[in-house]
Amino acid sequence: MVDREKVIKGLEHCSSDAGCKGCPYNKYENGHVCSFNCIRDAIALLKEQKAVEPIAIKQEMFNEYYGAVACCPKCDCMWIMYMDNDMHYCPECGQAVKWE
Repeated sequence: MVDREKVIKGLEHCSSDAGCKGCPYNKYENGHVCSFNCIRDAIALLKEQKAVEPIAIKQEMFNEYYGAVACCPKCDCMWIMYMDNDMHYCPECGQAVKWE
């Protein structure tokens, strides 16, 4: 898993006048390699935020009265998506979810 704080600090250094001094990616690398690694990690963080489809659970009693019953594909948390609710994330881990 990518360290979010490390990426933020690295991007702040890449976009400032300070350059690579103090950058967490600049341990034993030159500026181009550490920038590449920081950008690669930033892309990985953005991909983690991409919405995924929840796992639908068919329970007619719940579905008829409340809405959809779903399970998060990331943490397996189960919750009820009420008909009038516009929730687009898992209440347990925060994973973005997309409904049909």
